[in-house]
Amino acid sequence: MPIIGLIDDPVRMGLSTSLSRPSANVTGVVSNVFVIAAKRIQVIREVRRDARHVALLIPHRYWQYTGSMERMYQQQGVRLTCLCVLSPVQEPAYRQAFTNLDHDRPDFINVAFEIENATYRELIVGLVNEARIPALYLHRHFVELGGLMSYGWDYDELFRHAARQMGEVLRGSPVSEVPFYQPTKWELAINLRTAKGIGLDIPSSILARADVVIE
Repeated sequence: MPIIGLIDDPVRMGLSTSLSRPSANVTGVVSNVFVIAAKRIQVIREVRRDARHVALLIPHRYWQYTGSMERMYQQQGVRLTCLCVLSPVQEPAYRQAFTNLDHDRPDFINVAFEIENATYRELIVGLVNEARIPALYLHRHFVELGGLMSYGWDYDELFRHAARQMGEVLRGSPVSEVPFYQPTKWELAINLRTAKGIGLDIPSSILARADVVIE
């Protein structure tokens, strides 16, 4: 049975030997979180050149898989710590995580690409803004709710491409002839009202690249 999914690295995960010609029954969109993580570090450093401590908002059970990301930050002279949300990942757990911020206050918060964070996006934006700490989110929906800025994939593009892949398979194309899609479009959104509210000046170089600016 053909499977089409949003997959981090299908070759590393053993799901295929090739991106251009899938070797099993799986194809889809390659998310490659490490590529986007590197780009997000650059955005954070451009907005806050003096940032030396970034807290990653992430459910605690995923923190053990972030070793490569920690090394990426270390190479940039930045310490990455866990703003961990304990199980069960629900509103009380998010509120508890933010009560610990003052013990080791970060210069920036990086909201991880996890479905739990997307589910509680309105709560997260409120807690971050209350703490008055700059934050980088995973999608413009957070920015539309009052979050400072987001940088990540254009999800509309990813889902449209996945739908096209499904169409090819349903019309009879074997999975081996439906290559994995590697996204090339990244979306940057900025909320200037929020920036003003926390006293942060957004560099003109960032504003010039933004796809969405809320004034």
